[in-house]
Amino acid sequence: PAPRALICVLPPDNEIKEEDNVLVLHEHNFARALSENQLLLVEFYAPWCGHCQQLAPAFAQAATELRNESSPARLAKVDARHRHTGKTPHAFAFAGNSSSQPSG
Repeated sequence: PAPRALICVLPPDNEIKEEDNVLVLHEHNFARALSENQLLLVEFYAPWCGHCQQLAPAFAQAATELRNESSPARLAKVDARHRHTGKTPHAFAFAGNSSSQPSG
């Protein structure tokens, strides 16, 4: 019999996934997220951090509300477990694509 080949298709490194309407960012898609969104509020979290875990449901709810309202603002998160101090989650706002104009 002829040899069989296994083909594995991997998503592009800069693909932006979502969890509960929160953009999931990393070093390969961060710049893309900035260029595609007018305003990003990004949480830098560690999965084991209790404060981060407490924030997650409210952060997801806020992300859903912003998405439902067609807001130019989006919420995103970055797994920063290697840089996390263990004290509290860190969130920063970034002005992204300034060429987009809000509707209405």
